[in-house]
Amino acid sequence: SCGWCFGVAAPFVQISTSAVVAQELVGTEYATVPLGVIMVVSAFSAGTVPMLSERYGTQRVYLSGALLGLFGATLCFSAVQWLEGSTAFALFVAGSFPQGITYACINGFRFTAVQLSTTDFAPKAISLVIAGGIFASVAGPLVALWSRTALEVNFAGAYLHVMVLYVFLFISIYFIDFSKAPSKQHNTDPEKATPVEKRPLFAIVGRRKVLAVIALQAISYSGMAALMSALPPAMILDGFSFNQSTFAIVAHMLGMFVPSLFSGDLVAKFGKYRFMVFGFLILLLGSLLFLVNRSLEIYIIGILIVGIGWNFSFVPASAIFATFFTPAEKSYVVSFNEFIVIGILGIVIASSATILNALGWVNFTVVFSVYVGIGLVLSSIECMLND
Repeated sequence: SCGWCFGVAAPFVQISTSAVVAQELVGTEYATVPLGVIMVVSAFSAGTVPMLSERYGTQRVYLSGALLGLFGATLCFSAVQWLEGSTAFALFVAGSFPQGITYACINGFRFTAVQLSTTDFAPKAISLVIAGGIFASVAGPLVALWSRTALEVNFAGAYLHVMVLYVFLFISIYFIDFSKAPSKQHNTDPEKATPVEKRPLFAIVGRRKVLAVIALQAISYSGMAALMSALPPAMILDGFSFNQSTFAIVAHMLGMFVPSLFSGDLVAKFGKYRFMVFGFLILLLGSLLFLVNRSLEIYIIGILIVGIGWNFSFVPASAIFATFFTPAEKSYVVSFNEFIVIGILGIVIASSATILNALGWVNFTVVFSVYVGIGLVLSSIECMLND
């Protein structure tokens, strides 16, 4: 949970600042490219992180990921501190590449938590790991708000702050004992192999219900992230200040992570599939709220509800997916899942500023409301078939 906290705090700084930095350097059209690069690289790295962890040890791989994040943050700091214009933007994007590998490690924490817990505790384990983002959701953007003017060059202090976060990530990973995993099998699917068997990848992910849950994770994550990443530049274009857009992002982050204190219990009480449907409904309502008007209150309340909807849809979807593989199959099955989910996430984030620039905020929210609506329909079908 502490590792997730420090790990996701760094992307939170990117969410609240990178779009504004890029907007100042090269314009609105490319504002979300740096964050999108992090996610795309994370998608390609997702395939190798579990396999490297299996070969060299989870702790060693995660520690290396933290060091790569520190290197990338140093490049971003250098770009903001000493360069200008397109040259600064190029180095800033280059600094996003190694941080993508770091994010691939961080995003795997939820499945690592499942492997370190019992079967019955798995949903709560995912929830508790994600709950580590509560502190990060406040500390990341708000410290960035303060630290962006701490140095002579605007925003340079924010990326010095990111470097410190990666140092704390390294320290927290160092003190985790990854060897203490329960020996019992996590697999609850009657179609599963025995603990010593390894089925081919497509024998697992080729099934309808597995593909559906992968798609639902992707829609939940990317639908939320599109609105989140486009919100700061949209608010700036509407005349709001950086401080106001940062406050909206903090509200969104709290919506994403505070429910993790109890969402694991709610999933266990109401069922994974039914609670996932409820989550997609909340996510859709938050997206549609932006169509009411473009006031500060609607921006803040809408993105807050979107964050809650993400938690209520993504936590149960992840818990469902964790039942589809044995511990022996984890490395390649999770790799495939993360490649698809984070890959779609990265493409959506990288292109969201371009879509925003072409359509405007209102049409942008309409497009992604339809996108989330597809998730609501698909999750309802899966609920009827499986719950």
